[in-house]
Amino acid sequence: MRQEPWKLPAPFEWKNCDLTDDDMLNQVYELLTRNYVEDDDNMFRFDYSPAFLKWAMCPPGWKEDWLLGVVDSRNGKLFAFISAVPVHIRARDKTVPMAEVNFLCVHKKLRSRRLAPGEWGWPGRHWDTERGTAAPTRIAAASWGPDAYSHPR
Repeated sequence: MRQEPWKLPAPFEWKNCDLTDDDMLNQVYELLTRNYVEDDDNMFRFDYSPAFLKWAMCPPGWKEDWLLGVVDSRNGKLFAFISAVPVHIRARDKTVPMAEVNFLCVHKKLRSRRLAPGEWGWPGRHWDTERGTAAPTRIAAASWGPDAYSHPR
């Protein structure tokens, strides 16, 4: 398993996002407000409050290195973000510790640079390293999108 993060094109670099720091929390809020889920007409967009984002991404047992951003090394501006939180999933008669990945967001102007595939590996690699295991592949995947609501009448 790869131990080092993927190399990003200059001038971008990886950064752990400490949401207990109000400046970082506001950067995450601004990125998500302007670049997270929205419809094709830019009429519908999620606008989670900073307090809600902190609550959702900092539950008991949260890990700062599971809140990962991509910043411009010249000015520290946040251009991409992904979070993961620890969860316990019950599978039949066993409770298994896992990570729930959420809030994957790349700035609209950088989506052509394919940052999202590189971001996906980071929380999983940290989780596996901490547990001393290496999962060979995902065991499940789910997708969500506004397609169910966009059918013509």
